[in-house]
Amino acid sequence: MRSPVPTGWGRLEPRVRAMVSPTRWRHIQGVVETARELARRFGLDEGRAAVAALLHDAARDWPLSRLTATLAEAGERLSPLEQASPELLHGPAAAHWARAHLGVDDGPVLDAVRYHTTGRPGMSPLEMVLVVADYSEPGREFAEAAAIREAARQSLEGACLLSLDARLRYLLDRGHPIHPRTVEARNWLLMRRASGCRA
Repeated sequence: MRSPVPTGWGRLEPRVRAMVSPTRWRHIQGVVETARELARRFGLDEGRAAVAALLHDAARDWPLSRLTATLAEAGERLSPLEQASPELLHGPAAAHWARAHLGVDDGPVLDAVRYHTTGRPGMSPLEMVLVVADYSEPGREFAEAAAIREAARQSLEGACLLSLDARLRYLLDRGHPIHPRTVEARNWLLMRRASGCRA
């Protein structure tokens, strides 16, 4: 049986859907359902996971000019790496837009949206859910997605680590720059697992 619709969903869903391409919307829907499933599995708030998933790619189809204007509105200073890699901007831009224009004020949800592309050290379980859902939703067909889905049956941290590995491999294979937060997040997860911490 499907869980109840999260609070505010009826207001948020049409706004996000209107901003993205049909292909992006299908991906978002897959991430929402996967995030809900992961939240249930690991004892997290399913509604918050669904809202974070709904918002995570809201700004993914924006032109660079809108991304940078939104982040300037938020008072953010972009690093040279971020200026050179527009893909890194859509999470922070979506988080700011959701707070400023949709009235979303749930800090952990906004953090999950903000960091879903890079990850970060000290990620919350909700942030890990979004990273894993983004890489393992049913529409993802790259080779690592199946391994991430399988790992997520047992360990949220293990699946998140594989998701970060997949991102790093993608960037390395294409000669793209790597955000330091992604490396730091991977190292943080490795050290947690080595010390016996599990999620």
